Amino acid sequence: MATTKIDRNANVFTVINVFDCEPGNQDKLIAALEKATQDVFVRLPGFVSANLHKSLDGKHVVNYAQWTSEENFTKMQKTPMVQQHVKEVAALAKTIAIPAKVAAVFGRD
Repeated sequence: MATTKIDRNANVFTVINVFDCEPGNQDKLIAALEKATQDVFVRLPGFVSANLHKSLDGKHVVNYAQWTSEENFTKMQKTPMVQQHVKEVAALAKTIAIPAKVAAVFGRD
């Protein structure tokens, strides 16, 4: 199983995608995101990781994604297969993409 390393000093470009959906669309949205990640994103240059989270109320999905650089992320967005995926997701949810930098990480050893 793949893991994601969240490190304040990591040299990655992080994007947190927040999807707002109807409760009846949450599982469809997760399925669409899983398929696109497995079929498209993992094969693109610069992909590091994607992590899907679904809210307990059924109204949101969050994707914590990492790319090697903002440049690779921008190139990915211009890929025709990605643009098709974006259209499919838009039919299921409203999306907010938030570029972010890790400020702090806490945990137990």
